[in-house]
Amino acid sequence: MDKSQKKKNIALLAVLAVLIVASIWAFQYNPYQQKSTTFDKELFAVTNPRESLTKISMQSAKVNNVLEKEGENWQVNDTFALDPSMKEVLMALMERISVQRVVTGEESERIKQQVLDSGIQVQLYGEQSLVNEFTAGGDISTISSYFVKDGEVYLMQLPGYQSYVAGIFEVKANDWRDRTVFSGTWQNVVSLTIAEEEEEEGDSIKFSYDEGLLKWNHPQADSVKVMDFVEQFNYFYVDQYLTEENEVFNYRDSFSKKGIIKIKALDASKNLEMTFYTVPDFNAILVQFENQWGAIPIARANKFFPEKESLMK
Repeated sequence: MDKSQKKKNIALLAVLAVLIVASIWAFQYNPYQQKSTTFDKELFAVTNPRESLTKISMQSAKVNNVLEKEGENWQVNDTFALDPSMKEVLMALMERISVQRVVTGEESERIKQQVLDSGIQVQLYGEQSLVNEFTAGGDISTISSYFVKDGEVYLMQLPGYQSYVAGIFEVKANDWRDRTVFSGTWQNVVSLTIAEEEEEEGDSIKFSYDEGLLKWNHPQADSVKVMDFVEQFNYFYVDQYLTEENEVFNYRDSFSKKGIIKIKALDASKNLEMTFYTVPDFNAILVQFENQWGAIPIARANKFFPEKESLMK
């Protein structure tokens, strides 16, 4: 190979090397490419929360709730039993909740301040220590939930659902409570008495335990219909607890007594007497028991006061 050809080959190799370097640089450089942010999608999720969590504190200007495990049971503010369905909803959410994205820029500062000002301070505890803590808030109208932790703002989601996940932490104490007010079945009942307000004395319906059934002492009583009726009182519950601050109590003068239901139990500590009231233009019937108030939808509550004919053959 002559010298001139050798020089040409060296020049071509040099040019090729420059082109390769330039190609690599051009491939990697994109002035319009958005910076990617890496984050842990499971930052707030709890592995097996039903077993690993022992206490959940939710605090704000409007909410002051502590759910705590005592033995095998959970308590609300060390006073009431936790509603099993509410516990299940909370635990399922904490297990599956996921970060959708990290909020950045001007949007981040605005949302962070809003959440810190009006959100709920949440602390999750395990057996011995704090597991996680964050402030939860958002905008229910847009179904947007944000968690703020260590100065970062995270848009949260429950994968597969469009839901306002921060709302679970805003629940009032009464709505965490177990709604069961008679923790037993008809087999735990000695007698059940139904008395409507307008009935004459002696016209009430009384069911008494006899030979393995609750029976109505009436010659035309249909045992199947009677048992279908009394089974409504198995683990009897109210749909909602009411506090004296509820607006319905502004109309107490318009309450009209509907009737009284008495349950006499094998365990006398479970005896229950409930007085039912109707309220004009209110979509539920109120029930008072043990100095507490509850609400039950009208359609369900009306079934507790049957026509006698409906229990006959």
